[in-house]
Amino acid sequence: MDPAVTVDVSLTQSHSFDSCKADSFRLATPLLANRRSAPAAAGAPAPTGTEQQHEGVFLQPATSTASSQDAFEQLCNDGSAWSWANFLVKLYRHTLGLLKQVYLIFMTLSLRTNHLMLTFRTLPRDFGEPHANADHLAAKFRNAIMPARGRLHDQRSRLIKINRWFLEMPFLGIPGIVRFIDVRTQWFDEGVEQAFVNGIQQVVVIAAGYDTRAYRLGRPGVQFYEIDLPHASRHKQELVRSLLPADKYPRPEFVAADLAKVKLADALAATSFDPTKTTLFTAGDGSGSQSSRWAGS
Repeated sequence: MDPAVTVDVSLTQSHSFDSCKADSFRLATPLLANRRSAPAAAGAPAPTGTEQQHEGVFLQPATSTASSQDAFEQLCNDGSAWSWANFLVKLYRHTLGLLKQVYLIFMTLSLRTNHLMLTFRTLPRDFGEPHANADHLAAKFRNAIMPARGRLHDQRSRLIKINRWFLEMPFLGIPGIVRFIDVRTQWFDEGVEQAFVNGIQQVVVIAAGYDTRAYRLGRPGVQFYEIDLPHASRHKQELVRSLLPADKYPRPEFVAADLAKVKLADALAATSFDPTKTTLFTAGDGSGSQSSRWAGS
């Protein structure tokens, strides 16, 4: 057995609990330096595969009795010891948790999800917040789709600030949601730009929504494909034609397809997509969900 340093760790409940229980644990830390420097003792058994894999720091019960384990499970998971803090947690889960769902529906009822994500994406840049994303075209789409909302953003209206405060209000709202969308936009931008450096030849944007990377980041030698539902794709093409001159902004190849009914490969088969070329797939940053992966020959 590996030599170990034994430390007693007392696991106790918060001071706010009426009763205080503790369980002692043994911190076993293999002395790797000694293992490497000292030769194995004569006749000492060689470490098993399991022992070789667990060369880090681990916790194990000081005693293996069932009563000790039961006490620890009750301490960590049962929550039977009542306290004011414990009561507030239960109250939130059973009442405010449901109220939060109703509250968020009310706060976002006036906007569709992709419109909501579009306003979140433009808000930090419109209000001059530091380190805002570089999507300067999203505001064009927003102003065309939601002109009243666009004017409030352009004027940096106090109403937008109040709306954001209520939306991000602790307990009932989603704290940090606007900054999250902002940072996510930057993360996707950096991923696409790094793909260019790595020699990517095609970019497939699934659930494109109001994604603008094909127009902001497009370059010669790289073909973008924007896939979306047929009605969403038609609307996007109308916006692009009316807002973004073709001589100034590169055009992706639009693919109108419902991927719940059509396979991705079949949707791309009707386009100029070349499956032998190295391709970056991104999904849904224009409409609220996201993921990305590489594919290539």
